[in-house]
Amino acid sequence: MKKSIVFFAALLLMLTGCSSWYQRNESGSLVLITSRSMIKDLISSRYSGYTGPFAEASKDSLSGNTNYSQTNTQIQGIDEGDIVKTNGRLIIHVAGQVIRVIDTDTSKAIGKIEYVYDEKATKFYYPSEVYLYNDKLIVMGSISKYNGGIYPMVKDADTRMSMFWIGYQDTFVSIYNLTDPTKPVLDKNYELTGGFHSSRLTDNELLVIANQYNLIMYDDNGGEKVNDPAVTETTSGTTISSLDTKSAYVLPGKQGDSFVNILKLDLDSSADPKITSFLGNIQTIYVDFDNLLLAQYRYEVTNQTTGEGKTLTDLLRFDLESLELKADASIEGYLLNQFSLDIFDGNIRVASTKWSNDGKVSNAIHVFNLALEPQSSIVNLAEGESIRAVRFMGEKGYLVTFENVDPLFVIDLSNPKSIKVTGELKVPGFSTYLHPVSDTVLFGIAEDLEVVPMTDQYGNKWNSVNRFGMKISLFDVSDPTKPTELKSLRVVGQYGYTEASYNHRAVVYDTERDLLYLPYTDSDYTTQVCETYEGKEGEDKYTYCNFKVESGIKVVRVTETGVELVKSIVIAANNEYTNLVSRVLYVGDKLYAITYSGTFVYDRDSFELITTIKY
Repeated sequence: MKKSIVFFAALLLMLTGCSSWYQRNESGSLVLITSRSMIKDLISSRYSGYTGPFAEASKDSLSGNTNYSQTNTQIQGIDEGDIVKTNGRLIIHVAGQVIRVIDTDTSKAIGKIEYVYDEKATKFYYPSEVYLYNDKLIVMGSISKYNGGIYPMVKDADTRMSMFWIGYQDTFVSIYNLTDPTKPVLDKNYELTGGFHSSRLTDNELLVIANQYNLIMYDDNGGEKVNDPAVTETTSGTTISSLDTKSAYVLPGKQGDSFVNILKLDLDSSADPKITSFLGNIQTIYVDFDNLLLAQYRYEVTNQTTGEGKTLTDLLRFDLESLELKADASIEGYLLNQFSLDIFDGNIRVASTKWSNDGKVSNAIHVFNLALEPQSSIVNLAEGESIRAVRFMGEKGYLVTFENVDPLFVIDLSNPKSIKVTGELKVPGFSTYLHPVSDTVLFGIAEDLEVVPMTDQYGNKWNSVNRFGMKISLFDVSDPTKPTELKSLRVVGQYGYTEASYNHRAVVYDTERDLLYLPYTDSDYTTQVCETYEGKEGEDKYTYCNFKVESGIKVVRVTETGVELVKSIVIAANNEYTNLVSRVLYVGDKLYAITYSGTFVYDRDSFELITTIKY
């Protein structure tokens, strides 16, 4: 749970017209920030009073069983942080402010890292992601700092308004030695200015990105001080500022009111970390073995009287080794998520949705070379609908939009200079995540919906959406001109959900057994369940009633020809809300259901409960 205090509304952005989908940065090269006063000037030139929001199995030394699930990532070989990790020997679980260490041989919790505070604490850690690398455990998240101070809203010769501000957020990266997993030992701890945004691990290099909104700090008298974009190794006290290392920049025509800080750590070396910063505000990232793509929003006002404008997404390509900016461009609209970005065979592919000032919506696919020079585009795609899922797979792209039905578009990307839509399939509902089964078959985790046209007594028309639940849809795309839905299977009811529908890291697809493991929670608001509890000594019994709720694992067989339910494993029911399943993983012949209050261990063949690891 993150504490946040917002001091202003950050601006977002939109573009209109077919020709304005793409926009080159013609305003010059990067501008190096040469002094801290330059930051003050940049901020004060934009606002009379500064306001801002508060913002395959690894071969490591601790690995045991080599048959274990890994985090579902966008790019094979580029790891992504998650609340659960395993190396076959250990399972690491972020449960609130406690990191649990589980031994898979004994199925016992053998260690923990706990963040506890006293009443005088001014710094609070909120872990959100972990990695396992060799004998190291990396924990990352945000730090809420409460240092007091006065925050001026307006300051001029005649007027002085001020308010007390409570705090701000930074990012922490803690590296623990797991030689003895029962007693994790902190080796290094880094604090990066700005709230934690995202991370990636490629080979031995950890990439961490933060959004820093508090560029200016104030003392009790209202005195200003630049809050450097910097990283501090707290065990030694060493601080590296991107201002001092001459690696902080302004993007001409794109400067924002916050810093994006990019940190790179070599986990095999004692070398100093590398930090690069630029004025902006990150939305999403894409990382492969050579490149870092960042996408950030801007809102550009085109009519000062009405406030109308256009939403832009700036695309920035950095060299992953040097963290130098190599190219930038802007497109109209916004991106759905990280799957809206992709690099293949030297070309960058981007999917976007735009809303015009008159409320019209449409979508586009763009292809750029690595210099972010445009190669070709498909614009005004699926007008009146918005993108709900994207997957780029080699020379093909798959796009799902939604308003009334779920069109699955097949995009031919084989010629980057002439991309085209080759086929379209319309089915009820819409997929929110697409996953390859093979080169010619993919499945979607989808909302199972029916759209019913309605007309009232006055002739007004609208669409009523009836939700039936969530389903797994299997698509055959072997003929790109005629994609077909082979089969669909409803996995939860009208009020059910699975985190895998909006978080790809919760998807576990075992390709050897063709089994998809989905954590789920389902509710039945037509059935009431009552339970009687013993009161405290001297008190009467009491009865608590609520609607029926269950949570567990849906085990689904997904092949190139069909989808079938193998087993529903119910773990939590009714009022057991701390046992709602958030993640599933397997190690050897065991299946693990991860909940906030414990881990449930099942036989992977019979699906019988073996044991429960209570926290």
